[in-house]
Amino acid sequence: MKTKQMAYDAILTAMCAVLGLVSLDFGNLKITFEDLPILLGAALFGPWDGMIIGVLGTSVYQMLRFGADPTLPLWVIPLMMGGIVAGLLARRSNYSLEGKNPWITMIGAELVITTLNTVSLIIYSNIYGFYTPAYILAPLLPRFLIAIAKGSVYANVMPPVIRAIRKTLNISMKKTA
Repeated sequence: MKTKQMAYDAILTAMCAVLGLVSLDFGNLKITFEDLPILLGAALFGPWDGMIIGVLGTSVYQMLRFGADPTLPLWVIPLMMGGIVAGLLARRSNYSLEGKNPWITMIGAELVITTLNTVSLIIYSNIYGFYTPAYILAPLLPRFLIAIAKGSVYANVMPPVIRAIRKTLNISMKKTA
């Protein structure tokens, strides 16, 4: 792994942790942008970087906000998988930012994250008995609409940001992982 890439991963990991702490929380519906640096790293460097940023950034955020808890993996896995999926989709398109590629990558990753977060919430509620099925299922449609909206915004914002980062870091479009 290149030094620039490792440094950038560290910056994105820190951004993930900070953005996780800054969220809009409506009880059973939470809107956060901690996935932005994960998806950015995955789109730039590939699935392994997306995974690393997701695992480390989310772990730091979760431990700062909730402490060390046996259910920590439940909340890390969705963002880790979102980073992997975004990286695989980006690699499949040869890290191209043209046409439908950013849309498929960002919306696809957001839907994976939202689906796995919902599964995590169900598992968590069964372990601790905090939530009722209605509490979990009532915001399901808004959760997926928010995921699609966030993915759409990211698909519009990411291409110029990634082009600028690639230019600054001298990263070519074609990357081998």
